[in-house]
Order: sequence, then structure tokens, then C-alpha cells
Amino acid sequence: MTMKELFFSLLGNELGKEGYHQKGNKFIKKDNGNEFIYNIDGSSAFLSFEPDFAILIQSVENIKKKAWGKSYKKFVSAGRTKRYLLPKEKSDQCWSWTDTQEAVYKAVKKEMEFYYSFVNNYFQTYSNIEFLDNYLNAEPDEKRIAAYNQIHTAFLAIIVAYLCKNPRLPELVPFYKAVVQKFNVNYIPEFEMLEEYIRN
Repeated sequence: MTMKELFFSLLGNELGKEGYHQKGNKFIKKDNGNEFIYNIDGSSAFLSFEPDFAILIQSVENIKKKAWGKSYKKFVSAGRTKRYLLPKEKSDQCWSWTDTQEAVYKAVKKEMEFYYSFVNNYFQTYSNIEFLDNYLNAEPDEKRIAAYNQIHTAFLAIIVAYLCKNPRLPELVPFYKAVVQKFNVNYIPEFEMLEEYIRN
């Protein structure tokens, strides 16, 4: 058994106790239609890795499917890599090593400690659309990210505002459209499809 295989076996055993199943380099848990994904670097020979944590929120993804039709791509509703979930002073602790058997055991212990102290609560909090609407839309800010980057966060912010019947939705749409325009104009057609769906 390679160190990588040992790592996945041990981590899989621990996350399995919490209802996760392994699919490739991901550990996935389904709950009330939502998916919680603990994703490890897909490198075939990694010695170190930084996990990322993704959430597929069923109600959010349903709006994307309806708005984008055949152009819909399954990505994530919300999520971040570990370094962005840690306080800045601890961001150097985001990496885990798997170069020796001792390092593998330490890595699994470290990841499970982080799961119980932070990730489990993060998944529950950031899958709540009312929380997301308040977090993103009470005081909109292009630097506030809940879905990997500003563009995906802009889509998320508009969708949760729509789902929560936020009365500020008409003013939020142009704000987030400007965010998308600023960071990557290629996503404007998708934003406009979402805007059209919400309007109708």
C-alpha cells in the first residue's frame, strides 16, 4: 500500500463514521438533498495536499438548472479551500504531508481535528440559504467570498436573495452584475440568463 492509499484508507474510515463515502479523491455526504464534499488534490503522486470543502445546495442548484438549461454545469454552490477557512495567522497550517507513514497518521489526525472543530459547522452554516443571503447581501461587498471566487459568489448571492425573497433583489442584481463584469466579462451571458429567469 502506498502512502497515498494509506492516507485515503485511514481518512475514509474516519469520515465514514460521519456518513461520507469515497468517490475518487472526494469524500461525499448527502443530507436533505444537499451534498457536502471534502475534496483532496487530484495529483497522482502528491506528497502534500490542501483540501477544499464544497457544498452543493439543492435549492441553489435547481435555480441554476432552470436558468441555464443545457448550459448548466455542476460546480459548487458554496465552498473554499482550507487556507481561506483558517485565520490568517494559521494559514501556514493548511497543508498536510503524506511522505512517510508517520506523516500520514499525523495528516489524518490533523484533518479530522479540523473537521470536528470547524468543517462540520461550516458545512451546516454555509448550506443555509437564509444565512448566505444575510452574509452576502446585508452589506454587499465584492471581497466577501463564499463560493471560491467573486464570480461564483455573485451568482450565489443573487440566487439566495431570490430564494429568500429579499426585497433588495432589484438593487442587488446590478451590483453583482458589475462584479462579474469586473472580474470576467465572459460570464455575463450566464448572469443575464439568471437575471432573466429571476425577472420572469
